[in-house]
Amino acid sequence: MKRCMRLDLVGRWSDLSSSVALVLSTSVCVAAQVPVAGIGGSVTDASGAVVVDAAITIRRTDTGLLRTATTDARGTYIVENVPPATYQIEALHPGFARAVREVTLRVGEHATVNLELTVEELQERVDVRTQPTSISRNNVEVGGTVGRLQIEQLPLNGRSFLQLAQLQPGVDVVSTTNPGEIGNNYQRLVVSGAYYSQTRITVDGSTTGDRFVGGTTQNFSQESVQEFQVATFSLDTATGLTGAGAVNIVTRSGSNQLRGSAFTYYRDHHLAAYPGLSRDPANPDPAFARRQTGGSAGGPLKRDRLFWFTNYEHNDQDAVFNVTNNHPIFSKFDGVFPNPLKGDLFNARLDSRVHETHQAFLRFSLDDNRTTAPAVVQVGLPSNWQSIHNRAYQMQGGITSTLSRHLVNDVRIAFNTLVGQIDPVSPSECVDPVPCTGVGGPNLLVFDAPRFSIGNQSNSPFGRRQGTVQIVDNVTWQGGLHRLRIGGEWEHSDWNASIDFNEPARITLWGPSNLQTPALRPLYDTLPVSLRDPHAPPPTLQEILQLPLQSFTIGIGDPSLPGPYNHDDASRNDRVRAYFQDTWDVSRKLTLMYGVAYSFETNLFAHDLDYPAYLSPIIGSDLRPPRRDANNFDPSAHVAWSVGSSGRTVVRAGAGVYHDEASFFWKARDRAFIGPAGNGRVNVDGSVVGLSFTSTPTAFRGQDLFAAPARIAVDARRATRHWDGSLGSGRRDRQTGRPDRGPACHDRL
Repeated sequence: MKRCMRLDLVGRWSDLSSSVALVLSTSVCVAAQVPVAGIGGSVTDASGAVVVDAAITIRRTDTGLLRTATTDARGTYIVENVPPATYQIEALHPGFARAVREVTLRVGEHATVNLELTVEELQERVDVRTQPTSISRNNVEVGGTVGRLQIEQLPLNGRSFLQLAQLQPGVDVVSTTNPGEIGNNYQRLVVSGAYYSQTRITVDGSTTGDRFVGGTTQNFSQESVQEFQVATFSLDTATGLTGAGAVNIVTRSGSNQLRGSAFTYYRDHHLAAYPGLSRDPANPDPAFARRQTGGSAGGPLKRDRLFWFTNYEHNDQDAVFNVTNNHPIFSKFDGVFPNPLKGDLFNARLDSRVHETHQAFLRFSLDDNRTTAPAVVQVGLPSNWQSIHNRAYQMQGGITSTLSRHLVNDVRIAFNTLVGQIDPVSPSECVDPVPCTGVGGPNLLVFDAPRFSIGNQSNSPFGRRQGTVQIVDNVTWQGGLHRLRIGGEWEHSDWNASIDFNEPARITLWGPSNLQTPALRPLYDTLPVSLRDPHAPPPTLQEILQLPLQSFTIGIGDPSLPGPYNHDDASRNDRVRAYFQDTWDVSRKLTLMYGVAYSFETNLFAHDLDYPAYLSPIIGSDLRPPRRDANNFDPSAHVAWSVGSSGRTVVRAGAGVYHDEASFFWKARDRAFIGPAGNGRVNVDGSVVGLSFTSTPTAFRGQDLFAAPARIAVDARRATRHWDGSLGSGRRDRQTGRPDRGPACHDRL
């Protein structure tokens, strides 16, 4: 876990002259991780006196969901854990006419709805439709909500709803057309300049985080989303592990009305800007087309009791990447090359009123996508691209129980699975002879052409399967001026991956311009014309290999992540987190929220491996495995102060200690270096076999490296054994006490 401390001070102002200003008399504390809202307020008579024991009924207009409350001695009421929707709020007391208000709640919203009762003889019923104030004067969390209307009506490139998170200050969204290289996601949210993997994203209260490489494991169609909340500062302790921000997504559900929709979107290159906003003479009309089709439907299975909703979206996109090498010789390969993407998104949800005090739901969501695209780190020629296929799903269930007037419990259970495979493009996928030069072979780079890259991408093949089970429970108690929330989560993660980096090798050659000195001119003169004349045809693979060798790297060892030693234990982690939080209405203008969270992870580090002896100059003589971190306490305190009587200015301040989630990719990679010999794949430089010419070019050419692979493999294996023997893990067999060298190394060139 990464630990950080944050101090937030935020002021917000708003002009409420054109909206209904509501007097704040109480507040609602709603956890950001729980995808619900809350309603509270006061009931008074025409003279302003409070009305005690008034019966409050809150009815969801589309499903008939009922929640009830009674005003206390201060004339206030509160209803916790209400799903975001439109509600009719009714107040009734003997001797007074019935008062009714209609209000729309958004996820995470703390709505104050005050009602005024009139004498029954003067008016039998008062109906008012209103919205909560645009400034929540008692909410300490800083952020905002994007609703269904915005998702449906604002323009979105590719129908990706998370782009709308940029409506919140301090939030940036980075788009990618290459899901799977770093997390299975098209949109990566950056909050306040932090790394995108630090942004916690939950769907219906359960995480979709990728614990292996960061980001998320799954994409969702905008047809599935009712609304989402973005929290940036002063985070609620129930949010979960994050040192940056949090996104809380709520999916759509069915209602008493049978409704459906269908859509098709088409966009081609006639409606798109040219790469670089200018025409390329070599590619004056680059093709682009995106075809998206789908629909949604929902309705009742049993009126007021059981509801269903489902949606499906298909994306068929033909995009392009512009490859420019910026080199007099290798720019002959420049071009705009196709980048196909196909994806399917599916979602189905059931909601039920099991009892008047129990509401439950079940949901299944699927994401399946495949693409052929360059790596994130470098846009090389198509022979250096990757074929990517991801398939992810989430199954989730939850139940909200109103145990008493003061006590509400909410529990969520979710199962997440991601299966991803990244492979080098094959000759059947890359058929154009010029841009596909080197397809299926080693990764070739040229020293004086840093953008030029052909052959297998160095980080593939890369396959992985990971799963997460999460149980989250939140208990809320309301009494007087305090609202207590106690809860926690248990998350079990397991992952299995295999990455054959630098397979079969990564080779760097000296470039033509490096040979144009008097001493090296003889080497330059022997090069093919295609490597000397910018106007000659593009060089072939055999001609490129005439360049002198500079260096090469091969990957050897077992490609599994984690490695074979204690694989089952090293590929699992359990996290337990618990928290306590109190929200105190100090006065009508001042709200204080304070709490503490504690988290513990069972397998955050390599607890079963001693550090190798060669690290002692850095870490000292104690080479024992790192102990489990058991002091992860996250205290926080926040305040919201409404300045003046108008309520147009609210100052929020807060401070706390927060922990981030750790990605397990690097922990799994570390085991190859600190574990037994052969416990993972490592890089071996050509210098171990005497073939490194980084100082100056020689007559040893790239093709000469391919002429003696057997000798190189033997020498590399011998050098690696020596390295393993002299710099081994330092572990000892627990039964014999002898040094444990682990399994044999499965080396190959």
